[in-house]
Amino acid sequence: IRNVVDAAHTTGISVVMCGEMAGEPLYLPILLGLGIDELSMNPLCILKIKKILRSTSYHDAQQLAAQVDQFKTATEIENFMKHELNKRLQEEFN
Repeated sequence: IRNVVDAAHTTGISVVMCGEMAGEPLYLPILLGLGIDELSMNPLCILKIKKILRSTSYHDAQQLAAQVDQFKTATEIENFMKHELNKRLQEEFN
């Protein structure tokens, strides 16, 4: 995803994430940190996603995206993000 975003932004193209991942609170900070420009999701996800967006700075999202680059498996990323979101956004995430 990072490579796609970087390549698109280099040529002035916006990147839109559509589907289940766009509406998944667990991965929202990573997508933001990677530079995704727009998200398209199921309307039922919007309220929760908006709460998380309002509680997350772009700088923090960039740091999280950089940290997940260290992990080798999806399970490691998932566990890390669960821990981080519980720590940072306990009320919204649970």
